[in-house]
Amino acid sequence: MSKRRSITYWNVPVPRSLNEALEQALEIDTHISKADFIRDAVRRELERMGLYPIRRGGTQGDAA
Repeated sequence: MSKRRSITYWNVPVPRSLNEALEQALEIDTHISKADFIRDAVRRELERMGLYPIRRGGTQGDAA
C-alpha cells in the first residue's frame, strides 16, 4: 500500500528585487526551480530551529 502525500500550495507575493535575485541564484545553483530552492531554504531554516522533521508526540528524539 503506498503512502499518499498531502500537499499544500503557498501563494506568496515577493518584491521584484527578491525574485530577480532568486532567478540569478538559480543560474549558478543546483536547484531545478524556484519552488525547489524555496522548499530547501525553508527546510534548512526549520532544521536550524529544531522544528524539522516535525515532532509528533513522544519525546524530542522521536521523528515522525
